[in-house]
Amino acid sequence: MTRPLLAALILTTVLSACGGLNPGRWLNSGGNSPAPQGMPAETAKVAEDTRPLIQQVTSVDVDRTPDGAIIRAAGQAPTLGWYGPGLVAQPVTGGTLTLDFRVTEPEGDQPAGTPATRTILAATAVTNETLAGVNRIVVRGATNALASR
Repeated sequence: MTRPLLAALILTTVLSACGGLNPGRWLNSGGNSPAPQGMPAETAKVAEDTRPLIQQVTSVDVDRTPDGAIIRAAGQAPTLGWYGPGLVAQPVTGGTLTLDFRVTEPEGDQPAGTPATRTILAATAVTNETLAGVNRIVVRGATNALASR
Protein backbone atom coordinates (compact mmCIF):
# COMPACT_ATOMS: atom_id res chain seq x y z
CA MET A 1 0.00 0.00 0.00
CA THR A 2 2.82 2.40 0.79
CA ARG A 3 4.75 1.67 -2.42
CA PRO A 4 1.95 2.88 -4.80
CA LEU A 5 1.38 5.93 -2.62
CA LEU A 6 5.10 6.72 -2.56
CA ALA A 7 5.34 6.22 -6.34
CA ALA A 8 2.37 8.57 -6.93
CA LEU A 9 3.91 11.20 -4.67
CA ILE A 10 7.27 11.04 -6.48
CA LEU A 11 5.57 11.15 -9.90
CA THR A 12 3.50 14.18 -8.88
CA THR A 13 6.59 16.00 -7.59
CA VAL A 14 8.57 15.27 -10.76
CA LEU A 15 5.72 16.32 -13.09
CA SER A 16 5.09 19.54 -11.20
CA ALA A 17 8.71 20.57 -11.83
CA CYS A 18 8.36 20.04 -15.60
CA GLY A 19 7.02 23.18 -17.25
CA GLY A 20 5.27 21.52 -20.20
CA LEU A 21 3.97 18.57 -18.23
CA ASN A 22 2.59 20.57 -15.31
CA PRO A 23 -1.21 20.12 -15.37
CA GLY A 24 -1.62 23.49 -13.66
CA ARG A 25 -0.29 25.20 -16.79
CA TRP A 26 -2.29 23.30 -19.38
CA LEU A 27 -5.20 25.78 -19.35
CA ASN A 28 -3.14 28.95 -18.80
CA SER A 29 -4.35 29.21 -15.24
CA GLY A 30 -3.38 32.55 -13.82
CA GLY A 31 -0.93 33.44 -16.56
CA ASN A 32 -0.87 36.76 -18.34
CA SER A 33 -1.59 36.70 -22.04
CA PRO A 34 0.79 38.73 -24.19
CA ALA A 35 -0.51 41.80 -26.02
CA PRO A 36 -1.28 41.26 -29.73
CA GLN A 37 1.72 41.88 -31.95
CA GLY A 38 1.79 45.16 -33.84
CA MET A 39 -0.70 47.01 -31.63
CA PRO A 40 -0.06 48.32 -28.11
CA ALA A 41 -2.74 47.28 -25.61
CA GLU A 42 -3.57 50.94 -24.86
CA THR A 43 -4.61 51.68 -28.46
CA ALA A 44 -6.73 48.56 -29.04
CA LYS A 45 -10.22 49.58 -30.13
CA VAL A 46 -13.39 47.90 -28.96
CA ALA A 47 -15.58 46.66 -31.80
CA GLU A 48 -18.82 48.60 -32.08
CA ASP A 49 -21.97 46.56 -31.55
CA THR A 50 -24.06 46.88 -34.72
CA ARG A 51 -27.03 44.79 -33.57
CA PRO A 52 -30.32 46.72 -33.54
CA LEU A 53 -32.04 47.80 -30.33
CA ILE A 54 -34.93 45.67 -29.13
CA GLN A 55 -38.28 47.14 -30.11
CA GLN A 56 -39.59 47.71 -26.57
CA VAL A 57 -38.13 47.29 -23.08
CA THR A 58 -40.82 45.87 -20.78
CA SER A 59 -39.04 45.48 -17.43
CA VAL A 60 -35.76 46.22 -15.64
CA ASP A 61 -34.57 44.65 -12.38
CA VAL A 62 -31.38 45.51 -10.48
CA ASP A 63 -30.18 43.01 -7.87
CA ARG A 64 -27.28 44.10 -5.65
CA THR A 65 -24.46 41.64 -5.05
CA PRO A 66 -21.33 41.92 -2.89
CA ASP A 67 -19.29 42.62 -6.06
CA GLY A 68 -21.72 45.09 -7.68
CA ALA A 69 -25.08 44.37 -9.28
CA ILE A 70 -26.84 42.10 -11.74
CA ILE A 71 -29.06 43.98 -14.16
CA ARG A 72 -31.85 41.99 -15.83
CA ALA A 73 -34.12 43.31 -18.55
CA ALA A 74 -37.00 41.91 -20.59
CA GLY A 75 -38.11 43.20 -23.95
CA GLN A 76 -40.48 42.57 -26.83
CA ALA A 77 -39.18 41.85 -30.32
CA PRO A 78 -41.36 42.80 -33.32
CA THR A 79 -41.54 39.20 -34.62
CA LEU A 80 -40.41 35.71 -33.70
CA GLY A 81 -36.83 34.60 -34.30
CA TRP A 82 -34.80 37.39 -32.70
CA TYR A 83 -31.85 36.02 -30.73
CA GLY A 84 -28.50 36.82 -29.10
CA PRO A 85 -29.62 39.45 -26.57
CA GLY A 86 -27.14 41.64 -24.75
CA LEU A 87 -27.05 44.70 -22.53
CA VAL A 88 -24.30 46.95 -23.93
CA ALA A 89 -23.00 49.56 -21.48
CA GLN A 90 -22.45 53.14 -22.59
CA PRO A 91 -20.16 55.59 -20.76
CA VAL A 92 -21.54 56.84 -17.44
CA THR A 93 -22.71 60.46 -17.75
CA GLY A 94 -24.23 62.60 -15.01
CA GLY A 95 -24.59 59.69 -12.60
CA THR A 96 -26.56 57.64 -15.15
CA LEU A 97 -25.43 54.26 -16.45
CA THR A 98 -27.12 53.61 -19.80
CA LEU A 99 -27.39 50.10 -21.22
CA ASP A 100 -28.53 49.46 -24.80
CA PHE A 101 -30.67 46.32 -25.10
CA ARG A 102 -29.39 44.84 -28.36
CA VAL A 103 -30.56 41.71 -30.20
CA THR A 104 -29.71 39.95 -33.44
CA GLU A 105 -32.28 40.13 -36.21
CA PRO A 106 -33.49 36.87 -37.80
CA GLU A 107 -32.95 36.18 -41.48
CA GLY A 108 -36.01 36.26 -43.71
CA ASP A 109 -39.63 36.91 -42.85
CA GLN A 110 -40.84 35.65 -39.50
CA PRO A 111 -44.39 35.26 -38.13
CA ALA A 112 -45.59 37.81 -35.59
CA GLY A 113 -46.38 35.35 -32.81
CA THR A 114 -47.87 36.29 -29.47
CA PRO A 115 -46.30 38.82 -27.09
CA ALA A 116 -45.25 35.99 -24.74
CA THR A 117 -43.34 34.22 -27.53
CA ARG A 118 -41.58 37.45 -28.57
CA THR A 119 -40.26 38.18 -25.06
CA ILE A 120 -36.47 38.20 -24.81
CA LEU A 121 -34.45 38.32 -21.58
CA ALA A 122 -30.95 39.73 -21.10
CA ALA A 123 -28.70 40.22 -18.08
CA THR A 124 -25.29 41.61 -17.25
CA ALA A 125 -23.11 41.91 -14.18
CA VAL A 126 -21.75 45.34 -13.24
CA THR A 127 -18.89 45.83 -10.77
CA ASN A 128 -18.84 48.18 -7.79
CA GLU A 129 -16.17 50.23 -9.59
CA THR A 130 -18.54 50.84 -12.50
CA LEU A 131 -21.39 51.69 -10.13
CA ALA A 132 -19.32 54.26 -8.20
CA GLY A 133 -21.18 57.56 -8.56
CA VAL A 134 -24.12 55.97 -10.42
CA ASN A 135 -27.55 56.78 -9.01
CA ARG A 136 -29.69 55.77 -12.00
CA ILE A 137 -29.59 52.85 -14.47
CA VAL A 138 -31.38 53.19 -17.80
CA VAL A 139 -32.05 50.36 -20.28
CA ARG A 140 -32.83 51.65 -23.78
CA GLY A 141 -34.84 50.02 -26.56
CA ALA A 142 -35.83 51.34 -29.98
CA THR A 143 -39.15 52.86 -28.83
CA ASN A 144 -38.69 53.39 -25.09
CA ALA A 145 -36.35 53.27 -22.12
CA LEU A 146 -36.90 52.16 -18.54
CA ALA A 147 -34.95 53.40 -15.52
CA SER A 148 -34.14 52.06 -12.08
CA ARG A 149 -32.68 53.99 -9.16
